[in-house]
Amino acid sequence: MKIFDFLKIFNSKNNEETSNREIFDESSKEVDNSNEDINKNYYFKLFEKLDKHIINQENLELTGEGTCIKWSGSDRYGHIKFKLYESAKNNSEIIWNIGEEKLPSDYRIFVSKIANLFLDFVEKERNDLKKFTFEIIDSSHHPVDARPIAYEVATYNAILNSFDEGLHKPDLNKLFKIKIKEPIKWVNYKKKK
Repeated sequence: MKIFDFLKIFNSKNNEETSNREIFDESSKEVDNSNEDINKNYYFKLFEKLDKHIINQENLELTGEGTCIKWSGSDRYGHIKFKLYESAKNNSEIIWNIGEEKLPSDYRIFVSKIANLFLDFVEKERNDLKKFTFEIIDSSHHPVDARPIAYEVATYNAILNSFDEGLHKPDLNKLFKIKIKEPIKWVNYKKKK
């Protein structure tokens, strides 16, 4: 925080006394906003490289699948498949068409972050006031190696994949599939006398 910002907060409220807690609250709000702006600028720069002709199509529909799977070093796992289409509502939205077993709610915030930034980018590029739906249609989750950052990267990779498979080819052979075990069959054995 800059010294001028600190003095502004400190001298706020017509020179009323400002508690340390209020100063901390105000400064943390500024940090949170700046982090959001940094993320938005970072991803918007990455999205700028995408094909604008596709974004500006009359009936924009995209489908993409992305992975972020690394089994060596610090293991990480993320997998997302989405569909983007024009919304029937007056606002853009994210729809989760998957269950908790495929993507626990703890990881959904990281997918939402990138999805919302992409929705903002598409709306800004189009300038036609259309709203879009970002629907998550598939995902998978590894109980040990899943990482929040991996889902963020997988979502970004899925967006790249929706524009051109050459930009990201998901490694679907490495997907973690939940194996359902057969129930144990109990057999009554009689002892021979």
